[in-house]
Amino acid sequence: MNTQINLNALRTHWIWDNPQSLKQWMDILFAASQPDELVGVRDSVVERKYGQCVKSFGEWAEQWKVSKDTARYFVEMLEKQEMITTESLLFSTRLTVNKINTFVISTHDKARSGKTKEEQKTKSLHAQIKDIFLVFYKEAVQGEEYYWTKIDGAKIKPLIGKILFKIQKKHEAKNIPKKENYDSEIIEGFLFILNSITDEWMLRNLSLAIIDSKFNQIFSNLKANAKQFSANTKSTKFDGYKDAHQLVLESRGLSSPNNN
Repeated sequence: MNTQINLNALRTHWIWDNPQSLKQWMDILFAASQPDELVGVRDSVVERKYGQCVKSFGEWAEQWKVSKDTARYFVEMLEKQEMITTESLLFSTRLTVNKINTFVISTHDKARSGKTKEEQKTKSLHAQIKDIFLVFYKEAVQGEEYYWTKIDGAKIKPLIGKILFKIQKKHEAKNIPKKENYDSEIIEGFLFILNSITDEWMLRNLSLAIIDSKFNQIFSNLKANAKQFSANTKSTKFDGYKDAHQLVLESRGLSSPNNN
């Protein structure tokens, strides 16, 4: 989503005359203008809607290069001026910008839904990762349905980021040009990761949060098992998660329910 700050509204506002305060306010506006999402805070997940920010005073202080007390004072001042409202959370604070559309101009028709083409693509990839994990859990690990939580949903994005980083590093080493879309490679990488989990405790307690936190350990097993895994599959090119589902089942010696 593309967002523009309404400079006309800022020029007539008292905050315009203070460069540091103006910069900090614009940071808040940019953060608050992002589409709805789930934000990971320590070991929990917090919902952030359009018009809101979820950050601790320490995180704001680091971003603004000021002390934590200075960041807290600025936020409290904004609240006194009725520019924002605040809600204390465990390890964080949720800021809600009052009348955000006075200061923010969205250049996308569906700003609140965040449904740009690129975001739709990302959401589709997230859905594929979720579906693959659920099938893997049910068919290959526990034999029962997995109870999906908001924490699992919030862990998809960082997990995709870690897989993509490994893929791009490998491509750089082989002088492979950058691509616009890495979805198929990310799916392949995620499948390799699932099939490289051999630790019994990890399998008994399997979740995306566990996979994300133990990523480096699992990746070490992935490298050791990748050659054997590839030899047992007819193809490493995926066309959507249905092929990925089938590959997960076949790699574990199982068959798709549709083939029974």
